Amino acid sequence: MSDTAQSHDETPAPDDVKAQMQQKAEQVKDKAAQVVKEAQDRLPDAVTDNAGQAREQIARAAASVAGRIQERTPDAVADTAGRLARSANRRRGPLLAVAALVLLVLVGRRRSGKRR
Repeated sequence: MSDTAQSHDETPAPDDVKAQMQQKAEQVKDKAAQVVKEAQDRLPDAVTDNAGQAREQIARAAASVAGRIQERTPDAVADTAGRLARSANRRRGPLLAVAALVLLVLVGRRRSGKRR
């Protein structure tokens, strides 16, 4: 059996997959930071000031809504949501990599749709 056929039959070790996912997540994070920095450098100061104010308003509104939701959410649902959030937090790298992949697919589809 050739090496290429054998390599397709073998599954990578979980540690290898984890390392690859962490590396990809780091690359995506670095690229995202670079894109954000370039976008911020191109924006006028007035736009960034307005964006900062809007961000503060959104944060206050989100905190208010979150407080109301938390008051009205049954304990069992809140416990389950908490467990899911902790699980996602522990697996942040793979979660970010998947999110970045979905974003790239969506952007690719949108761009290919504009060419038609």
